Amino acid sequence: MPQATVTVSPATVNGKNALISPGVGATNQPLPPVMTVWLAAAGDPTHPALFGTGTATRVGPDANGNQAWQTSITAPLNVPSPGDYTVYVYGDDGSSRTNSQVQSNAGYSRTDTTDFIYPTLTAPLTVTRWLTTTSINAPAVSYNTAGNVTVTVTSASGTPTGNVSLRVDGGAPASVALSNGSATFTINGLNAGQHSLTASYAGQGDFDFAASSSTGMLHVHPLPITVAADAKAKTYGDPDPALTYQIMSGALVNGGSFTGSLTRVAGNNIGTYVLQPGTLSAGSNYSMTFIAALLTINRKSASVRPNAGGKIYGSSDPVLTGTLSGFLPADNVTGIFTRVAGETVGSYTVSGAAGPASVLSNYDITYNTASLMIAPLAVSVTPNPAAKTFGDTDPNPLTTGTLNGFLARDNVTASYSRTAGEAPGQYTINATLAPAAVLSNYTITYNTASFTIRK
Repeated sequence: MPQATVTVSPATVNGKNALISPGVGATNQPLPPVMTVWLAAAGDPTHPALFGTGTATRVGPDANGNQAWQTSITAPLNVPSPGDYTVYVYGDDGSSRTNSQVQSNAGYSRTDTTDFIYPTLTAPLTVTRWLTTTSINAPAVSYNTAGNVTVTVTSASGTPTGNVSLRVDGGAPASVALSNGSATFTINGLNAGQHSLTASYAGQGDFDFAASSSTGMLHVHPLPITVAADAKAKTYGDPDPALTYQIMSGALVNGGSFTGSLTRVAGNNIGTYVLQPGTLSAGSNYSMTFIAALLTINRKSASVRPNAGGKIYGSSDPVLTGTLSGFLPADNVTGIFTRVAGETVGSYTVSGAAGPASVLSNYDITYNTASLMIAPLAVSVTPNPAAKTFGDTDPNPLTTGTLNGFLARDNVTASYSRTAGEAPGQYTINATLAPAAVLSNYTITYNTASFTIRK
């Protein structure tokens, strides 16, 4: 209810009362004057409505010794709608202002019209609804959890009623009736992130509660999800296996799925390489924690196998060859074959090595061996025939001969002897070779000749 205060001044001028008591009360004392207040629309002053009357009291005096009348009137507003109005206390020109609907001096009771002229007093009055305040309470929630947003409408005049609406991210409004000044909205299906809220109260009745609105934010937290990479292994040179993972905690909801794939630290030599999340993502509605694992590259099985070989004693070694198995062509591995030293007849172990050394650590290499056989050299010794006359002594040396095929470096020599006997006839000449230490390197053909004792 509005309250109007009307003050008329002065109450006395030069000792005369401007207002006269309307009479005496029960105690035979003068009653105070009464003032009447009217209201008219600001655009239509000729049709006022009575607001109320109030008993005037004398206040003062001021510095000039004059006193004033004033009253305070509280009454229901008898106006059709909020708007701009004028408050009137009608004086001498009341009839002219209102087209005789209110008489002159209707605002003052028992005026002294002989000594005073009374003005019409006016004051502007704006009639509005009671102001309201709309507020939003939106606690943060997690993705896939309903959000409960409470909208509260308050007013100094009481508890507002009616409906309040709420828009989320500028979408279509939802409307809920106020209960004790509040309304709760349940919001589903929001993605993680910040969402704008706009609450609007439309007001209620012409003179009850004014419209109001407010804005706020609802934060939706992403769901936590933990993903662990699966440990993997492969053999050097093989393609990488598929990199997989497992959900360790949390879960995908509402048909969610992962996109992207894992990666690993680059490298192709043997060792361990950390698996990384790469482009793996569950989307913005999830906060992903990644637990790494290792990809292990193991050695590749390979072998070096020399080929068996052979030669004849005294000849040069053949080119030693062999077979490499299991090595990657890109590594350009070559074999290097050697044998145990020695040039005498026998078997010598042939071994293999591989290079370059920089790539060999990627392999589990089996080194095989083979044999190089040095075979005896075929040679011969042939004595020359010899003779003597019966009774003579044997010649010295007995004879000479021919050595065929022996290596000069072995310095092989021959000595000759014959079968015993001094009677005329034929005797066999045999050869003996030296030094004995080298003779095992040869396959020797020992030829014979005849020694003749003539008569």
